[in-house]
Amino acid sequence: MLFITYFMGLTWASFSKIFIPGPSSFYLEWVDSESEDFSPVLLSSYFALTTLSTVGFGDLFPVSSMERFVGSLSLLFGVAIFSYTMGELMEMIKKAEALNGSFSQEDQLDQFFLLLQKFNKGKSISRQVQEDIT
Repeated sequence: MLFITYFMGLTWASFSKIFIPGPSSFYLEWVDSESEDFSPVLLSSYFALTTLSTVGFGDLFPVSSMERFVGSLSLLFGVAIFSYTMGELMEMIKKAEALNGSFSQEDQLDQFFLLLQKFNKGKSISRQVQEDIT
């Protein structure tokens, strides 16, 4: 996610500086007013992070109509990335719950013994040890 934010920030700064003609643009309004060398990357990445996360504090915003259009596309991209990530996370949680939730304690113990067998190079645990554990 950090890479996407950084890449989006660089893209936004480049887009604003190169493709937006005229006296008002994001780059001229916000980035050019800073005196530090790294400010274009920092400000643009900050703007991209707040846009992609759909937080949008409002301290930095697009100035021209074209920037607003690209910013809207960035918002949609951020929502899509967030939705996909959350969907995948929910799917993983459901799979984990399905594996753990539907077994009795006896079934779970049998699974444990099978797992031990797997890590014991295929040799099963002796019946005596299994009975001692239960």
